[in-house]
Amino acid sequence: MRVKGVLCFFVLSSLFLQCKKDNTSYQGYFYSKNPSKDVQLSLYLDGQLQGQLPYVKVDSIGFTSDSIKAYSMKINIVAGKHKVEAKDQLGVTRSSGSFKVTKNKTSSSGGTGGQEIVSENGELRLGIYY
Repeated sequence: MRVKGVLCFFVLSSLFLQCKKDNTSYQGYFYSKNPSKDVQLSLYLDGQLQGQLPYVKVDSIGFTSDSIKAYSMKINIVAGKHKVEAKDQLGVTRSSGSFKVTKNKTSSSGGTGGQEIVSENGELRLGIYY
């Protein structure tokens, strides 16, 4: 009986040690899809203020992902689930939701407003609208 217990311990220990947390880092590009001179959005990621969210006009002819990257807010994102909010200058939440990024997939869910997310080649582009 003792041998079975020791063997079981080693098997479980080796399985546990093989489970690694995904610490992959992604370059994130965040931007607003709403043009407005009256509303300035601030980006909150996991409850922390990141700064003013730039507006990027993504529906122009000839506009590419490189153009998005040039004008967006750049933030390193660690794999996992993250909460995202965009608040106006009065503190009103205009857009909120969450996204999850792993090496196998990317998904998002919204609350208020919406978000458009694209993940490719170790990069994440997230457009926020309300």
